[in-house]
Amino acid sequence: VDSFAKITKQVNVLMSITSDEPGLKSTFSKKVLRLEITSLNEEHLSVIDVPGIFKTITSGVTIEADMEMVESMVYNYMKNPQCVMLTVYR
Repeated sequence: VDSFAKITKQVNVLMSITSDEPGLKSTFSKKVLRLEITSLNEEHLSVIDVPGIFKTITSGVTIEADMEMVESMVYNYMKNPQCVMLTVYR
């Protein structure tokens, strides 16, 4: 669990989602976390985790630009005929 938390923190810094500098924190990033699986005997597979579309801004957490950026990112993947999307609704 500790190693997963360390990896998550490193990924967040690399994606500019969090920073060790006070006051520098973003909720979303245009950068994506991509897991690529390749093998000589199997088809290539990429798994990309993108944020979900939201319609309500949360004061102090999200802004209008976050909502527009996330929507644009998701729709760009939806337009790609080679993408298969798994949608989770809570």
